[in-house]
Amino acid sequence: MTMSPATLIHHSNLFHRRVTDQSDSEKLGRVTQVWLDYRDHKVLGFTCQSGLWDNTACTFPWEQIAAIEAQQILMKAIPSNHQSVTLNLELKRMTAVDTQISHEVWTQSGNYIGMISNCRIFPYSGVVKDYILIVRSLRQLTIKQFYLPSSMIIDVGRGWIMVPDRVMQEIELVEEKRVIDGTLPPAWA
Repeated sequence: MTMSPATLIHHSNLFHRRVTDQSDSEKLGRVTQVWLDYRDHKVLGFTCQSGLWDNTACTFPWEQIAAIEAQQILMKAIPSNHQSVTLNLELKRMTAVDTQISHEVWTQSGNYIGMISNCRIFPYSGVVKDYILIVRSLRQLTIKQFYLPSSMIIDVGRGWIMVPDRVMQEIELVEEKRVIDGTLPPAWA
């Protein structure tokens, strides 16, 4: 099953997905890192590892994806050399996200709002539609999940995102749950 262009994919669902060469069905590995540009709100590519014993890593730009299927990602071309691509991405201030997004969200006036836990991506362009924002109540008894549009992000740094002061009045509430034993529900972690 190939995803339609309108279907969104969660960032966290890319990890450990099998990567296969479209031309000869060769297994290239599993996704271990996703390269996300927080300033342009776009996935640049990903790194995959070839196996348990073979630590060969290869990096693919997002544009080389032929199709994203339920269990695998089909690639159009040969992967890029891992070290040089990684160095180029780091020099451009891109961020490699290993397994989870965990940026704190702050308002312009310095108020803490919550944490980004994931994002939703258009699969064929790699553009981030929105980020999943988790907000805990003052007494830590409930948590709320919101879709934070990428257009509302004013600035980004290592581990933090700045949004306008009015953000909570303008974003969409997705779900609210009670906290059990102080931990997030498994689907939100």
